[in-house]
Amino acid sequence: MEKDKDIVLQVENLQTSFFTEDGELKAVNDVSFSIEKGQSLGIVGESGSGKSITSLSILRLLTGTTGKIIGGKILFKGEDLTTFSEKKMQSIRGNRISMIFQEPMTSLNPTITIGEQIAEVIRGHQKKDRKSAWEDAVKMLSGVGIPEPEKRAKQYPFQLSGGMRQRVMIAIAISCQPELLIADEPTTALDVTIQAQILSLIKKIQRRSGGALVMITHDLGVIAETCDAVAVMYCGKIVEYASVAELFESPKHPYTMGLLNSIPSHETDSEEDLYIIDGQVPSPYELPNGCLFAPRCPYAKEICQNALPELLNLYGNRLVRCHMQQTEGRELEHDRWKSPSGS
Repeated sequence: MEKDKDIVLQVENLQTSFFTEDGELKAVNDVSFSIEKGQSLGIVGESGSGKSITSLSILRLLTGTTGKIIGGKILFKGEDLTTFSEKKMQSIRGNRISMIFQEPMTSLNPTITIGEQIAEVIRGHQKKDRKSAWEDAVKMLSGVGIPEPEKRAKQYPFQLSGGMRQRVMIAIAISCQPELLIADEPTTALDVTIQAQILSLIKKIQRRSGGALVMITHDLGVIAETCDAVAVMYCGKIVEYASVAELFESPKHPYTMGLLNSIPSHETDSEEDLYIIDGQVPSPYELPNGCLFAPRCPYAKEICQNALPELLNLYGNRLVRCHMQQTEGRELEHDRWKSPSGS
């Protein structure tokens, strides 16, 4: 099959497990998706759904942990990253694929100035001398909207606000103009105003570079604002995949419906009005035999308890992992769900 030159990343049947004293923990279990040049894909789900482990697997950053990629392919521009040596991966990370981590205070080195941390990446991948790399670092700080970049470049992380530290993380990530940018919860712990600024900055950078973007978050509002398509994950598997417009207009999986219903709106006038998905995420060591969401699903039937549904292609690139969609061929209608347009 001829490779699509516009596909930047293609993940095929990715499986990543952690091996502990309690046994094997399947953090990412048979996940597949692709991203084209200029496209933005959101990966959403509750904590423990496998979102961040998927991104760490793509960058092969599980070394030194009990985690290991045990199956599947990670094709970057047609080359399988799972076959790369660590030395070759070092030439990819921070250069052709970059990641914005969710905790800038712990991701940044507290003993090195902001400017030096950016310059170090530039020197390592672009082979520039110290003076040129420092000048580029200052330009990067200016480019991400940090005032007085010459002054800030000489400061340490603790001297900057949370929003500024996150901008520094973005500057580091884009310093080598990557073809793929992964943002892992980039607005965690930021107030709403700063969050909007950071999301706007990330989208602006992506449009300017023409690269691909993976946005990892538990916040569907972030997905709606920044992404073209979205993959919903639950217990290490993708349970629904759609364009953002289709997902918000007509969710197909009961879990997606529950997530959307859990979003507070201006119509919510009391605590009783807030929707809660019943039950809790099962232990990764004791996963159900059938559909992983069945114990919490209001539509679950006997087949859901006994058999894991396949990821069904409804039409085009509209995917859902649900027996009700497969066996009955009908739309599931959630009593509470309303699209943003109110239809």
